[in-house]
Amino acid sequence: MVAAIPLLLLGVGAVGFAYVYGTIDLPPIPPLRQTTYLVDRSGRPITELHAAVNRTIIPFRRMPLHLRQAVVAVEDKRFYSHDGVDPFAIARATWADLEDGSFDQGGSTITQQYVKTVFTGSEPSLGRKIREGVMAIKLEHELTKDQILAKYLNTIYFGHGAYGV
Repeated sequence: MVAAIPLLLLGVGAVGFAYVYGTIDLPPIPPLRQTTYLVDRSGRPITELHAAVNRTIIPFRRMPLHLRQAVVAVEDKRFYSHDGVDPFAIARATWADLEDGSFDQGGSTITQQYVKTVFTGSEPSLGRKIREGVMAIKLEHELTKDQILAKYLNTIYFGHGAYGV
């Protein structure tokens, strides 16, 4: 009987995940706000206009390989091997938080961070984290890893008013 409890919990978890997965939709990806460049009739720059966001979207192929590799190494070492959510990172972060008695560790993947920035916001709640995880998995089924990384790198805040690479 005791051996059946983990199987029951696993089954309930699978049914719960299937229900949540079926009820959360991935909205269309909104266009990013960008810097406006004013040029004269010869195409020479006159000035740049940017309100709260200083961003120029660049294609993935123009992003330096070392930058892409560094971001993956720091933010999500297993980016190219998970499906949007990294159970090992979540377990590691949870264990570290339990040991420290804090909630400082991050277990979010690059895909989850992108989803948080673009769709869910940063409300500190379990419901938001669940929506974020489900949306990350769904996004990974719609886009390639390189497309996700490109969107992430064009979206994240790099400081001093600069958004994206």
